[in-house]
Amino acid sequence: MREAAKIRNIALIGHSGEGKTSTAEAMLFCAKVIDRMGKITDGNTVMDFDAEEIARHISISLAIANLEWDGYKINLIDVPGFFDFEGEMIQALKVADGAVIVTSAVGEITVGTEKAIDYCIKNHIPAMIFINQMDKENANYVDTVEALKAKYLNKIAPIQIPVMDGNKMTGYVSLISEKAYEFKDSGRVEIDIPANLKADFDNLKESLKEVAASNDDDLMTKYFDGEELTKDEIILGLSKGVAVADAIPVLAGSAFYNKGIINLLNQIIRLFPSPVEKEFKATKDG
Repeated sequence: MREAAKIRNIALIGHSGEGKTSTAEAMLFCAKVIDRMGKITDGNTVMDFDAEEIARHISISLAIANLEWDGYKINLIDVPGFFDFEGEMIQALKVADGAVIVTSAVGEITVGTEKAIDYCIKNHIPAMIFINQMDKENANYVDTVEALKAKYLNKIAPIQIPVMDGNKMTGYVSLISEKAYEFKDSGRVEIDIPANLKADFDNLKESLKEVAASNDDDLMTKYFDGEELTKDEIILGLSKGVAVADAIPVLAGSAFYNKGIINLLNQIIRLFPSPVEKEFKATKDG
């Protein structure tokens, strides 16, 4: 039997039509649970299997699947996005250890995304935001992040910037490692941080350090003393904040084209608490 520390129970939540089911499909594909990715329009995804869901191209009920990733078991709960099914989201979050809020890169916060974030913050549910559909025309990651920061202030912690070639996401810049990567069929290769992203990198990196430092007294002292935070210190501060929904990491990708999904899986393992940690916190808090 797998030890509980090696398990992550994750709900995929957010506004309807922004790619939760496609994100689940890409995650299952990356983990080799399935050998080809289905499409909503073709009615052949793992999570939308009901005849009504296939006919209407929407999720109607909760669906569950699991995968193995880097020695961890991730249990996925795909939650319908329409407001009529809000009770399904609440039900899923009662058993999940964390939530991936899937939203679109439209430069603003959709209503469903706002409701999902508000619920997680109010109930101290660990969450991260996956800005999906970076392949869409006029997709804008930075403006979407800024809209989130304007609403939720110092809780929003972007941890990457997508590298774009027109409407195609070709890689990403990690704000934690301060390295850039380009997608290749064989994996990813390290590249120089593109010059056109330097200003965004500097701005969002500072925001990330501030969020990480705000969740640990020693890091806060170091930050205000003008000292640089190390990669491990940033991860430590983020993890502490994520555990109580005081920090919400933000990533980007395109589930339809399977871009950014591997990094999403890695961050779920790295930043979300296990059932053991969640239970310990609940007991400690009374």
